[in-house]
Amino acid sequence: YGSDLDVLFVYREDGQTTGPARISHPEYFSKLVDRVTTILTSITQEGAAYRVDARLRPGGQKGEAALSLGGLETYLARQADLWERQAYIKARPVAGDPDVAAAFVALARRFVYDAPEPPDLAARILAMRRRIETERVGAGRKATHVKLGSGGVLEIEFLVQYFQLRHGRTLPALRTPGTLPALATLRAAGLLPTSDVDTLEAAYRFLRRVETRLRIAADLSLNTLPSAPERLEKLAKRMGYASESGASARERFLADYAARTGEVREIFRRVFHVPAGTEPGW
Repeated sequence: YGSDLDVLFVYREDGQTTGPARISHPEYFSKLVDRVTTILTSITQEGAAYRVDARLRPGGQKGEAALSLGGLETYLARQADLWERQAYIKARPVAGDPDVAAAFVALARRFVYDAPEPPDLAARILAMRRRIETERVGAGRKATHVKLGSGGVLEIEFLVQYFQLRHGRTLPALRTPGTLPALATLRAAGLLPTSDVDTLEAAYRFLRRVETRLRIAADLSLNTLPSAPERLEKLAKRMGYASESGASARERFLADYAARTGEVREIFRRVFHVPAGTEPGW
């Protein structure tokens, strides 16, 4: 609910269109991307279909709207960063030519799983995690940002992606876009203790339910717990909490939220070997 779609547009190869007014494939597919995006995002009497974000493409907002398979392969081999390998773990085809889709999936998997493991993989993922928390969340929302905050959704996903990048070459079951299926594989392979996987699965489902209930009520891409007590009380009740033993629904919800995110942060610290007390919140 309320989420945007990160979309990448890929075509088979460079060349020209057929027909009386021939244009290059980059020009043609740029026009097609613009048309498709406009249709998906236009607000009508019934609302909009989807929020679409195409900035994950090479070059970001300034890059080509669509790329040939060859152009994408060249970029991934020469210029792509670690965060792009993490993002492409979740890549899957949603529309278009099945042969192009199959070629894209094969390309994405080679990019993610065939490259040698960087010796500083853990340190780089940890640095990225810290930077996101510092620059995009800030100290005031670390405990209340469901997605990016301390022990939030992103922390679970980064932890799982670290294991996928480390072991996906030799463990094909890890090559999945889903966080929960990947966690199940980590348990089965003994790469994470069963107790840690159980904790992470429960926290992930809990945080996703919180996120969903925030967004259903507002029809917006909300990720932060409300600060107003009455709104927080309503959220708690939508999560199934009620007043009990002198504690309000809000208080019981916040206690569970703090406990679950605290457990996630502790597992994350242990996996990435972060010494206690090295910085606030870590």
